[in-house]
Amino acid sequence: MKNSQDFATKFYSLTFSLKLRSAFIRLSAFALTIAIFFINMSWTDVSETSFFSRMASTVAATLIIPGLFMVMSSPLTSMAISSLYLKARQTKSGNHSGTAEEAEISQKTLFTTKRKIFTGIALALSLLTSNIAYGLMVPSSTKVIAAPRVQIEKIADSENAWVQYDLAIRDLLELPMLSKSMGKKLYEVVGDATVKQMTNPIYGSLEKYAFGLEELTDKQIEYINKHENAIEHLLVGAKLSKAQYYTGTPNISTPVPNLLQMRALANLAAAKARYLQKQGKVQEAVELALANYKMATDIGSETNGSLISGLISVVCRNIAAKSLLTLIHSGATTAEMDKEIARFVAEQDSRMLNVYQFISSERQATLVSFEDALIKQNYNSDTIDTDDLFFNNSTALKELIKSSPGLRTRIYTKYYELSQETLNLMRESTENWDFVQAEKVGKEILTQADPWNWNWSPADFIATALFYVGVPNASASMKSLYTDNTMGKTVTTFAACSAYKKNHNGFPSDLALAMTEVGLSIPQDLTTNKAIGYRLENGNPVVWFAGIDGMNDGGTQAYESVKRHIASPGKDFIFSYGQLPFQQ
Repeated sequence: MKNSQDFATKFYSLTFSLKLRSAFIRLSAFALTIAIFFINMSWTDVSETSFFSRMASTVAATLIIPGLFMVMSSPLTSMAISSLYLKARQTKSGNHSGTAEEAEISQKTLFTTKRKIFTGIALALSLLTSNIAYGLMVPSSTKVIAAPRVQIEKIADSENAWVQYDLAIRDLLELPMLSKSMGKKLYEVVGDATVKQMTNPIYGSLEKYAFGLEELTDKQIEYINKHENAIEHLLVGAKLSKAQYYTGTPNISTPVPNLLQMRALANLAAAKARYLQKQGKVQEAVELALANYKMATDIGSETNGSLISGLISVVCRNIAAKSLLTLIHSGATTAEMDKEIARFVAEQDSRMLNVYQFISSERQATLVSFEDALIKQNYNSDTIDTDDLFFNNSTALKELIKSSPGLRTRIYTKYYELSQETLNLMRESTENWDFVQAEKVGKEILTQADPWNWNWSPADFIATALFYVGVPNASASMKSLYTDNTMGKTVTTFAACSAYKKNHNGFPSDLALAMTEVGLSIPQDLTTNKAIGYRLENGNPVVWFAGIDGMNDGGTQAYESVKRHIASPGKDFIFSYGQLPFQQ
């Protein structure tokens, strides 16, 4: 009993010191939390994860949890001190139970079940808050992988076909200030004028005339003659061996060729080519039609071109291909002209990128934009439009991301990871033109990229949401490019057959005979990697391709024009000499 009383006496004398230590724990925990907050804030302008920042991240991650734990445990320490204080009083006084006030304090300091539950919830919330705060403020310890950037050497204007194409568009739209070098906002300024020009009734029927479906009116003839300068610039540009639209690594804000403007120029050239042919100037007509095909191919053959550029190219190449077929079907061309058409079109078709290359360029442009905005924090208009990236001009969200280095680096890292995984998944099916596999891969990618299928990390959720919204539809794009490829190969085939007929008074029974005479091999169907189908029907050539289902069914039933992008078992793409593809 004496030992107990001695111990109680000593402990009673230490209670004041314990109270001071409790106060010191509280102040230290608070100071530690504030210090960590300011350390994180000082990393707002970190451009990349260096050794120092990784070390700082590790230290902060180590200290923030015990710091918050001390904040949580401080009230429990006070409760324990009060309880021990009363125990000491009771022991020193024997059976003394203390005053009523002390008894009330003792009762209040009990660690009841309710307090245990509250403490557990508070601790869990603190851990969750610290985890989110760490993700927002502390940069990732994983080294950020730089976005792939290509060094593009600018070619001289005198060698660049796009300089001439720009001049052609200026003349066509009667907007002398139009230039490819203009910023995005200036492109928007001319947008209304472009739409107005393209909806002009005089322009509207040019495409039908170009394909021999209608005749020109006097006003349309006047319109064509009015834009001789546009035609001249197109011809000059097509003779140049180089065409460079992008003078730097593109990003998602980099302007692309304007679809309405390029289509208008392609239609004008196609109408002019037929107008020349009707006037008996067949060689000039062929030259212009081939120049038109070259311009359309230049849009989609640039190594760093976007997927949008590729699809614009498909639209313009479709116009130019039908223009060439119209000339071939007219019978006005000579055998040498037909051979020239066959060789030239085959050469241009070989320049077109495949779907994987377009999507790879698209992903590169996106990653460059995200790196500029999230890692380098380069927000000038030449690199990225932040309003496009940060969700409809949301200033609050934009400021949150700008002031959260941890969030920024994690969003970029996750987006980079998703992009690479997607490219790897897409590669085999897109390079092999396997539509069935591409459909399966597309569904798999959408499932994996669905933000609701990921954990609730804010960075992962934002990155996957952005990726999910912007992931390209490889299957749909591949179908468009496949259809374009069949058009080009049909032009090549029918041009070779037309040349053969003029030299032998009849179309060839075997396609190899005609192709050999023009120095080309039989075109291959991309989906089967085998020669396209060919036969004579009522004395005229008929060619067919397997179509979207990838099965050569003998060319007995044709895909419906409006359903050519849907797999149709038992049907093929069938094109007959004298008829324009997909015109029904």
